[in-house]
Amino acid sequence: EEEAQVWAREDFYEREVQKALDFVLDVKNAKTDRQKRTKDEMREQIVECMHADDLYEFLDTKWGFLQGVADYVDHCEPMRETKGWHEKRMLSVFGGHPLIDRAVEAVWRVA
Repeated sequence: EEEAQVWAREDFYEREVQKALDFVLDVKNAKTDRQKRTKDEMREQIVECMHADDLYEFLDTKWGFLQGVADYVDHCEPMRETKGWHEKRMLSVFGGHPLIDRAVEAVWRVA
């Protein structure tokens, strides 16, 4: 909770957000055009989540970035609806999600 309070007051503007998203989405390892398009779509959706009304007070902060990634993970439709995607999403709520873990790491790295 303490860290969230600090990050809610620390600036995280467009340049940092884009750099962090490059890391979170592992953009440099996108080899095919399809992988690049998928990562671009994910980037757009995460940025859209960051600008949601309920996160407006945290816009341009580290906390807002992390919450945007978390909202994307929790609420956006998957790129591919596999047979067990609902169960996997529920498990990620309780057990963590690699994109959220990378987002936390990105905040530390970019800052």
